[in-house]
Amino acid sequence: MTDLEKIRRNAKQIMDEFVSALDKADEIKPEYGTDRKGEVRKPEKHDFPGFKEKILRNAPRKNQDYVIMNKKSW
Repeated sequence: MTDLEKIRRNAKQIMDEFVSALDKADEIKPEYGTDRKGEVRKPEKHDFPGFKEKILRNAPRKNQDYVIMNKKSW
């Protein structure tokens, strides 16, 4: 048996093992996300009276209640 035949057999064995491992991996369902025991922050409602009017007053271009911005105009 030549070295080339040994390499081919070894490569085929490795590929067969890899394919069988992939078949087993399809059965495993990945889980996403985490469950935290305690939240880092408490959700709060932020109420800033006059915020909208202040932003619109400072905006150079606006249309009724919306600020008009240019894309990529640095």
